[in-house]
Amino acid sequence: MCKEFTTLIIVDDDDTIRESLKKNIDWASLGYQVVGVAEDGISGIELAEEYEPDIIISDVLMPCMDGLTMLKELQDRGHHPRIIILSGHDEFEYARTAISLSVDAYINKPLDKKIFIETLNHTKERLENEHRFLAQIKNSLPLLRQAFFSKLFSGYYQRLEAIKEQADFLELEFREGPFLCVAAALDPLSPEIIKRGIPGKEFIKAAVIKLAEDMLHDYCSVFFYDLGEISFVLLLELNEKNLPENKAAVLQQLEELIPGARSRYKVPLTLGLSGFHRDISNISIAYQEALKALSCGHLFGTGRLISIQDINMNDNKGSWEMQQVARELAMAVRFADASLVNEQLSRFQQQVRAAIDVPMIRIKMDASAIAFALVNEADSWLKEGKTEVHDAFNETYNKIQSLGTIDDILKALNNLAITIINLIEDTRLFHHQTIIHKALACLETNYQNKELSLAAVARAAGVSQSHLSFLFKKKINSSFHKYLTKIRIEHAIKLLKENDFKTYEVADMVGYSNAQYFSASFKKYTGSTPLQYRNESG
Repeated sequence: MCKEFTTLIIVDDDDTIRESLKKNIDWASLGYQVVGVAEDGISGIELAEEYEPDIIISDVLMPCMDGLTMLKELQDRGHHPRIIILSGHDEFEYARTAISLSVDAYINKPLDKKIFIETLNHTKERLENEHRFLAQIKNSLPLLRQAFFSKLFSGYYQRLEAIKEQADFLELEFREGPFLCVAAALDPLSPEIIKRGIPGKEFIKAAVIKLAEDMLHDYCSVFFYDLGEISFVLLLELNEKNLPENKAAVLQQLEELIPGARSRYKVPLTLGLSGFHRDISNISIAYQEALKALSCGHLFGTGRLISIQDINMNDNKGSWEMQQVARELAMAVRFADASLVNEQLSRFQQQVRAAIDVPMIRIKMDASAIAFALVNEADSWLKEGKTEVHDAFNETYNKIQSLGTIDDILKALNNLAITIINLIEDTRLFHHQTIIHKALACLETNYQNKELSLAAVARAAGVSQSHLSFLFKKKINSSFHKYLTKIRIEHAIKLLKENDFKTYEVADMVGYSNAQYFSASFKKYTGSTPLQYRNESG
């Protein structure tokens, strides 16, 4: 969606020019909005980080920090606005530096209004062309959406905000649920499937998906995820309005989809149905439930709808909410919450004891199903250590079959859950510690490098810039740039105490190309200028 105005900030130490630009140009008629005005490079950086403007119009020579240094610092911090340079100095060195920063225009003062407006129009046109290019990139949305659903179903996303942010970017209109997951498979032994070959299978699958969307769209939003030649998943988000009626209608349409696929395309269709989940973060559980239901086709028969409730026998009024316990235990494992494990196992114990005439074989079956759900959760998180988890599951499963009391069974489940939690915690901790260690080592080794940036350190640590930034805030309680400033200033303090270097020499030695910017950063960190600090400590 296009913005109504292109945003810009003006950075110039000349009051007359700032006011003239702000008042004498009809910005709105040109499609611009001036969101901020600054009088030096340091203030310009603060404005740019606050408003993230499309364009920056900047003078070159200014106090504290010049315009070119400001622009380079912004680029190092990951900001890449369009740039128009204003300068009263027609010098080649300035122009060459501006070219290296990929500025869009370099205009000499005094400004010619006609030329200035033409430059604005050309810059805006380039910006719009860039937006059109990004729109073309979005043509790859189907592939990006499949990758998103793969991560969503695996439980990759830990934060609800991350799911919503990614869904918004991919133009997926997720609301708040409730959600239902349907795993579907065409019969691979169907004569129609066998005779058509791979292209024919894909055609029939696409046709069945289209049929499902047509039948369901009045009652829910339908999202599709491909599982292979003959299998796929439908994630259904029901309309909260008239929810009971919508639930009933969706289930009826799914029941009718099976004979519809058989009559139109001559293929048996088996559907595995999850429970209803209100929380987006439980979609991975719904996915596992749907797959589990689908995998029981050999027990319940293919060419039909199999619900997770059919498998768990939740229609037994004297039974307990094993499925909910399994969900909560899986969540406890995901968040490494041992107290929640104990709480849910106690809940399971209370429900079993409250039930009437429940045979031990049923208790063992449900306990085994819970153990299986925990292992599924572990598999979605662990890259290494899966063998240990599977060994622990096998041991727990065999123990459950041989135990005779509910207390002993709960003890076995608790041990399995704690084993999985410890493995997940160890994996996460080691991974995060390794990344932070690499990043800090890179900073300590390279803080004198004036070109050092978040991007460079992220590359050295082997992660994305956003993930490294997240880890700095989570593990060190500081932004990357604040921590880099801390390292540089602490080394500067040591140099000032132990040597007679001049301020500009110290600035250069700790990675600052601008002595005034160094002095401003030093004062902000210590409360004193470098000279004051040396005099006070000397």
